[in-house]
Amino acid sequence: MVVTDLDGTLLDARRVCPEANREALEGLGRLGVCRVVATGRSLHAANHVLTPGFPIDYLVFSAGAGVVRMADRALLHRASLNAEGVRRAADALAALALDYVILDPVPDSHWFTGFPTPTPHPDYRRRRELYAGFEHPGGCLPESACQFIAITAPREGLVEDLRGRLPAHTVVRTTSPLDHSSLWIELFPASVSKAAAARFVAAGLPQAPTRVLAVGNDFNDLDLLEWATDPVVVGNAPAELRARFRTVADHGGAGFAEAVEGFLASVAAKAGGQAGS
Repeated sequence: MVVTDLDGTLLDARRVCPEANREALEGLGRLGVCRVVATGRSLHAANHVLTPGFPIDYLVFSAGAGVVRMADRALLHRASLNAEGVRRAADALAALALDYVILDPVPDSHWFTGFPTPTPHPDYRRRRELYAGFEHPGGCLPESACQFIAITAPREGLVEDLRGRLPAHTVVRTTSPLDHSSLWIELFPASVSKAAAARFVAAGLPQAPTRVLAVGNDFNDLDLLEWATDPVVVGNAPAELRARFRTVADHGGAGFAEAVEGFLASVAAKAGGQAGS
């Protein structure tokens, strides 16, 4: 099985899939390898780039809160925060004076409610303006939610602080996809992660995969990279991740295709070694 992040990994800086990456996906399909995209995007946003006929088998969206089988667009899995989980997360973010948005439950997680501080962070304003057509008015806490996104300047210890305050939530650190420098902190139900969703997909396959290639580019891919047998990061990943995992070309240089080539060569070499023993 091959699982890849989308923005900054499979897609280049223009948010286009390089031809070499598409060809790598098509080649995996001919070999019968299950192909999964695992993205933080909502289903609505993912569908803008994963158009009909795009060569993947499953889509993990909203960082694992939802899973779609691409052949028939069936929603196979969803998870959401209940009213108590929403309240606890809102209280923790308010106590830290963070700007945040709350996204509607899957599959409508492109809709949101905004909760800015009196002086919102520029990247919060940027996100709010970008998705203004999907904002609920009023600023009332919902009864259920897909996730929270808090937006702030990078702050030492903030993610760890939130994890301590919210032990019943998954707290994910990521880099802003808008200004590529601000800190975004995503809060989910404890059961949600890219790795958990990938395990869900693997458990439903006719034959359980013995090896999994995971390709990522940021800290929100960390759980997936740690779970996979063959973790790889692209060259535009943060230095901390490049120091931990095998690194290929960046997202503009078709690093995903390079990772797939190396993975298939490794699988073939192992199979050849076993056959010769």
